Amino acid sequence: MTTHILDNPVWHALTTQHAALAITAPGAAKYQPGIAPFAAVGDESGHAATQLISLVDDHESVYLVGVAPRLPPGWRLEPKPPVLQMICGSPPPEIPGPAITGMSAANRDDMLALTALVFPGFFRPRTLDMGCYLGIYDGGRLAAMAGERMRLDGYQEISAVCTHPDCVGRGYAQRLVSLLCRTALGRGFTPFLHVYHDNARAIGVYRKLGFAERTSLPLWSLHKNDDAPVRVLETERLALSQLADRDAEFIRGLLNEPSFIRYIGDRGVRTADDARRYINDGPVASYARYGFGLLRVGLKDSGTPIGICGVLKRDTLPEPDLGISLLPAWWSKGYALEAASAVMQQARAGLGLGRILAITSTDNDPSIRLLGKLGFRFERMTRLGDDATELRLFAAEP
Repeated sequence: MTTHILDNPVWHALTTQHAALAITAPGAAKYQPGIAPFAAVGDESGHAATQLISLVDDHESVYLVGVAPRLPPGWRLEPKPPVLQMICGSPPPEIPGPAITGMSAANRDDMLALTALVFPGFFRPRTLDMGCYLGIYDGGRLAAMAGERMRLDGYQEISAVCTHPDCVGRGYAQRLVSLLCRTALGRGFTPFLHVYHDNARAIGVYRKLGFAERTSLPLWSLHKNDDAPVRVLETERLALSQLADRDAEFIRGLLNEPSFIRYIGDRGVRTADDARRYINDGPVASYARYGFGLLRVGLKDSGTPIGICGVLKRDTLPEPDLGISLLPAWWSKGYALEAASAVMQQARAGLGLGRILAITSTDNDPSIRLLGKLGFRFERMTRLGDDATELRLFAAEP
């Protein structure tokens, strides 16, 4: 069956316009690690799988878009939320606004800081090598950026569309994307981009600029089964990572703390096997379905796990809610506020979530104070089931 080259965009970029940025093996390729965390295969064959893993280092994690082979034992292909691919066939209107700066190596630290804040994990120190990147500064701070990522014959991907949370709503992203699209079309390349399906705000902006939905593509993360934790967020003192089987003993201990059972509930996790089921049926399933979930909170310097924090989507609540629990030994040190602030910031700027809820038991005064510092306001009492305990429901508006 004939497929369109945009159904396997990484492969067609690395074998055409971006061949100079590629590390290759017969039937497989990846971007140089300092440029972008993407790899690809030309087909789904076992030969392609063997060649692909020969390119991936033991402690490296790469993303595959559209096409992935069945991997041999010892490797994990972790499904992520699929991405919506959109395409722009005609020049968008010029969007008025402040001066636009062409990004260069002198702006690299500003770009890394903004992408780490808004959408971490994809922008690397040499991503600038992929194409033209533009930015808008607000005083001395980079307020917004966008640029050219994958380039394949006839097509140019627009990516790294980021706006600082303090500058959202000013039209900066539209102005940058509009200029990039008009420039690409002028060079004979049709602009396309990828966006998560639940990012309604971004999709709306792209539609206004003339983008139309083309298809939905699967996205995977590839790494060895014993790979290091997949970090999602970092703060001054903390690293927040995806939970995995290796965290089973930590989770078993946390969920059996008297404070957890008192304020959150007894989850019936008594053994390491129970903890692994909890991790895979809860957080890991949530990462695959929604692109977010409870994260492991660890000390940045030592890696010591101290708790969990993240955004959940429960069937019993209408909107996502914030969850957090730390081991008692790490209370009253500012870690809860530091972790929850980072999660909320990413939920707004990186995931495009709007209204976010939180629930607490009626006597959980420390959590109630924490929610107040995060901008949550008490709304009403609620229950998560007909026979469930009555809880306080809080909400934070976008």
